Amino acid sequence: MGIERPITHDDPDVSVVIPTIPANSHEQVVDDLREQTFGAFEVLVVNSSNLSVCEARNRGIEESNASIVAFTDDDCR
Repeated sequence: MGIERPITHDDPDVSVVIPTIPANSHEQVVDDLREQTFGAFEVLVVNSSNLSVCEARNRGIEESNASIVAFTDDDCR
């Protein structure tokens, strides 16, 4: 299982967690998040075929650096 941090911030207000599996691409949703104008946020991609979606989200919460956590999926735009 891997935790990727494609968008980082030293002191994020929001952590965006994206659960996915290695067979799925998450590049588009990350690219779209790069276009956001919201100030301080980070993106964590929990890339695992061994965890359920709920387990992946919980792992993302554990690894997040912000007090607010938002979730999206790998196929969202």
